[in-house]
Amino acid sequence: YLAVSFGRLGVLTLRFPWYKGSAAGEDGRLNNVEIDRKMREIENLIDSAYLYDTDPQRLSDGIFTGLIYGLSDQDKYAQYYSVQAFENETTRNNGSYDGIGVLVQADEKTGGILVISVNANGPAKEAGVQVDDIIIGADGTDLTGMPLDEAISDHIKGPPGTSVVLTILRDGEEIDLTVPRERIVDITVRGTMIPGRDLGCISITSFNRTTEEEFVKVWGELEEAGAKGIVIDLRNNGGGDMDVS
Repeated sequence: YLAVSFGRLGVLTLRFPWYKGSAAGEDGRLNNVEIDRKMREIENLIDSAYLYDTDPQRLSDGIFTGLIYGLSDQDKYAQYYSVQAFENETTRNNGSYDGIGVLVQADEKTGGILVISVNANGPAKEAGVQVDDIIIGADGTDLTGMPLDEAISDHIKGPPGTSVVLTILRDGEEIDLTVPRERIVDITVRGTMIPGRDLGCISITSFNRTTEEEFVKVWGELEEAGAKGIVIDLRNNGGGDMDVS
């Protein structure tokens, strides 16, 4: 079935009674011949019946995103990265980026963007953004249901010196926060001595190109402070470079 808009509120559901092929082959692999045939059917219908202009790059990214989405029952963290999303991730993993200083992931329950970490020295922290906030809008644009990389790159991130008004869902209430954008230097490792104990705690918020160097430095500082044991805190760690971890 394919739903096609024909006006502001109208939607038609088109049916394919002639399509009998299965996308699953008998050997458990994808039946690429049938998938290609069905894709051509859908493309033809979009060309002939869809109301709006289409973006071929966005359509193709949607195809690949959907392919990986089929793994979500077993692995909800599997994700396809578009070229832009991969560039954003690479930039972040280099240890600095232009943005507001938060680490986020898609929130399945609300369709918004869940804040899982806030850079202690970033503008988001200063503006009042908190862990577990759900970002549902930016500068008046509804972000719920929008692909995560698109929401971040097109609406939340931006050049230093600009700002963004985030609409945040917190404890069931919506609030607006104006957050400046800056060049963020991402400090990923912090250490502290546990009061009254000869134990140190190292918190690692993500794994980027500078994390190993930071970790060695903090470990040495805790040893000098008398730590005889170390607790590694990975709560709210958003991941990053597997080789670094």
